[in-house]
Amino acid sequence: MVLGVAVVAYGIRSRPNYPRAGAHWHAPYTVEICGRRLPPFPPSPGNTHTHGDGVIHVHPESNEEGRQATLRTFLLSVGVLVGAHALTLPGGRTYRDGDRCPDGRPGRWSVFVNGRRLESWQDYYPQDGDRVRFVFGPE
Repeated sequence: MVLGVAVVAYGIRSRPNYPRAGAHWHAPYTVEICGRRLPPFPPSPGNTHTHGDGVIHVHPESNEEGRQATLRTFLLSVGVLVGAHALTLPGGRTYRDGDRCPDGRPGRWSVFVNGRRLESWQDYYPQDGDRVRFVFGPE
């Protein structure tokens, strides 16, 4: 019996917490480049999008769409090109890890959710109420 409970508990804990069909989650976000906060992205299409209000809106119509509702999907919806160590913002400006900020220090992309840095952020499912910061700057 204990083994059965442990298996069930492990299965629940290891399953990604993606939004299911009918969910409507909101996660405020900011983008900061070398200490300067950018204005919110303009409205974007899709089931993981923004209304230009500084909030990630997630409301999938199917569970399959919910499985794709990651931070990467959000950035692609607003026209951000996502690379392994670089992001190209709408308008074409690319920021690569190691590029220098105006003060001369090298910058790096980091993503924080609720104040905690995420290492594998591209596949993260923003949860309802999360606060997301996309930051390029010195560490």
